[in-house]
Amino acid sequence: MKLLIPSNCLRRCISSKTILLRQTCILTSGHVLRTANLTTTKGEIEGPPQDPIPTPPPGVPYLETLLPPEKTGHSIKFPWVHNVSPENGKHPQRIKQYPYKPPNFWTSLLSVMPFYLNYNVARWITVRTLKDSTSPSYFPDEFMIGASLGLIQVCKALSSPPDRKGLEQMFTTRLFDRFSTELDNLEAEKSTVSIKIPKIHDSHIQDVWLTMGPRQAFARKSAEFDVLHFMTLKIGVRQGNEEGNWNYFRNKLAKSVVEGIGFKVDVAFDVDVIYTLKSAKDEVLIFDQCRRILVVRFESPYFEPSERIMEMRKDASDVDYYNSNDNNLISLGWNWRVGDIDYLLESEDLEIEERENQTRAVL
Repeated sequence: MKLLIPSNCLRRCISSKTILLRQTCILTSGHVLRTANLTTTKGEIEGPPQDPIPTPPPGVPYLETLLPPEKTGHSIKFPWVHNVSPENGKHPQRIKQYPYKPPNFWTSLLSVMPFYLNYNVARWITVRTLKDSTSPSYFPDEFMIGASLGLIQVCKALSSPPDRKGLEQMFTTRLFDRFSTELDNLEAEKSTVSIKIPKIHDSHIQDVWLTMGPRQAFARKSAEFDVLHFMTLKIGVRQGNEEGNWNYFRNKLAKSVVEGIGFKVDVAFDVDVIYTLKSAKDEVLIFDQCRRILVVRFESPYFEPSERIMEMRKDASDVDYYNSNDNNLISLGWNWRVGDIDYLLESEDLEIEERENQTRAVL
């Protein structure tokens, strides 16, 4: 999914903190977003969008309105966060408070610092590195515009009938495989799903994750490498026998930095969402119309060696994209992909990690 949007394709209305995207913008090769109706705005909700599908009767527990499990089957388990009980007006969160990892390497004085200082230091490092690897004019402004367009495109592609080819281009391989299984279940039961985003009220960058080092360092049970964690920063370094030698440790870190690099950006969207799941008989199994925070993770390719990210940008800089004369137009030469939605995969990974830690504790 290409989130590069040229500035001459955008007309910004600064008053009332509103941005209107008036022209057609390219998101992926072969996929064009027409954004005449997309508006992002800060402020109060103007009221829920009108929809002909009725909500369950007031006072009736939502789960009791569903069809028996033998009729809904896998359909009811489609992995989209929705309101289980409209009475409380809240949506379940897969991760209520993310367990950021403190520094785990002995050389760091950061281990004695308060959490918020550690987090802000890590955030400064990751954001600065991403800006240097792309362009200050691209990140975060152009990135965020492209991310909003990407969210609309993803929801459209997930809705029945799904655009599997489009999803394969926009999703990482792992997320595509995860949703492909769920879409197969829906089609087998002849159920349909509709996900609409009538309005994006606001958005902000929640986290920037930076990974450095050889890709193989992050494979499970890698005995050759140590993985150093610092909040949203992760570095894979080769193991050595000269522990306690600062110069040796510093050289290992420097080598890891140039061996590989990859980014993940979590964007939190304040959106109106209409989620509808219907059975083969057109019965409404789930209907959720709300305003909530929706978190989408965008992932870059993993570049080995690290300088490859700059080489691809340089190789693409000579291309006359959109016939633009804008000197600030930056072509990345690579595409972002959606790697997670509302922490679906991340929550599963944390559960696996927790079970492994419990097993090691017992042993």
